[in-house]
Order: sequence, then structure tokens, then C-alpha cells
Amino acid sequence: MSDSEPIQLEVRDRVLLITLNRPNALNAQNQALRDRLVDALDRLDSDEELRVGVIRGAGRAFSAGADLKEGPAGSGTAGAELDRVAMFRHFTRLDATRKPLIAVVHGWTVGGGLELALCCDLRVAAADARFALPEPRTIGGVPAVAVHRLANMIPMGEALRLLLTSQPIDAARAHAIGLVQELATDVDAALEVALQLAAQITECDARAVAAAKQIARWHLTADAAVSGRFADVIAALSNPDVPLDRNS
Repeated sequence: MSDSEPIQLEVRDRVLLITLNRPNALNAQNQALRDRLVDALDRLDSDEELRVGVIRGAGRAFSAGADLKEGPAGSGTAGAELDRVAMFRHFTRLDATRKPLIAVVHGWTVGGGLELALCCDLRVAAADARFALPEPRTIGGVPAVAVHRLANMIPMGEALRLLLTSQPIDAARAHAIGLVQELATDVDAALEVALQLAAQITECDARAVAAAKQIARWHLTADAAVSGRFADVIAALSNPDVPLDRNS
């Protein structure tokens, strides 16, 4: 596969190693990367020889989030609604993946990069990883997947700290609050830890693993990021005459 490909794939034993491959853009997620990621997940689910997916980032970061050069979803540009669907498609596909997914994160893991990691089942972090949701501070927007998901994964106060301040936390803090499951000294060591976890998973019955993943993640299916109420709140952000509280 060419170095210009936004996603690179490698099979190691029964593990599909998926590398986000836009290092010069800190693996910002453009539409080509999203589409190729969906293709990779289709391959993972359809190939019965593959048991686990491991997602990592090339270069200095896991992912700096959405590529804003393409325009943020809901920005008011032409085709914004179509853009919104396209931008969330890979998150939906990540959620639908039957087989376990492990994120290996290092460097900046922010915005949509953090959300991608949250859509995985396990997260292994290098010591230099930094996690943040900059949308409220940088574009005046609300993180999509992370709003509901963080509050279901870590203590509410820790989730709100990330969501309300837009300030980063380091890998040690992320590990302490349960955002990541394993810490490693650097990204190479983190990959080795992830591959060890993947090997342990492949030792188990594949059907039992798939069932356990499905049942354990049921509480995430109410994700507000894809609900009509979330869309209402996003629309209200750009209209001061519309109240943010749509419960009344």
C-alpha cells in the first residue's frame, strides 16, 4: 500500500492492524480517511480469520480530530447536512463492529481523535498522550460522540471537566480515571501491550467474545450524538432566539 493512502492495513497473526496514515496533518480525519476506515472495519468483520482490530496513528499523534479544511459538520456550508452524515459514518461503523477494537493512542488524541478512541473497546496509551475536546473553545461547537459516551465510561465529574473546560489531560490522569486501560512508556511499547491484549482475546471463544462485547455495550446505544435531540441542541447554538433546553 502506498504511503499516500490515508489508512494502512497489516495482518499480524489474527489481528488487523489499522494505521491512520496522515502524519503531516496529525492524522486529521478527512473524508478519504473516514471512508477507508469504514472499508477496513468491513474487512475485519467479514474475514473470519481476523479476530481483533488494533487502531493506531502514524507520526506524532493518534489523531487531531476532524480535518477542518473540509469544514466542520453543521458549519452552514453547502451540503452541511450531507457532510454531517458523512462525518459521523465511521463512528457508526466503529460501534457496529462485531469484533473487539483496541486503540493505541499517543501524542494528541483530541476532538474526533478522542471520539474515535472512545468508540473502541479498549485503549492503551503511551506516556506522551494528551486527551482533550477543544470544540467549545475553538469552533464554539459541542463534541458529538463524546458528550454521551464519556459520561457512561468515566465519573461524571471527570467527563464534565473535559467537556466544559476544553483543557487537556495527560495519559496518567486518563489512566487514573479509567479512560485508558493500560499505560506504556512510548508508542512502540503501547503497541506491544495492545498486541498482547489482542492475543489474549484470540485465545477465547470468538462467539463468546462477540456476545460479551454486544451485551456490555448496550448502554451506549442511546448515544445522544445520533438522536434528534442532539441535532436540536446543535441547531440552537447558532440561533440565540432558540433556547438550548428543549425538554419543556
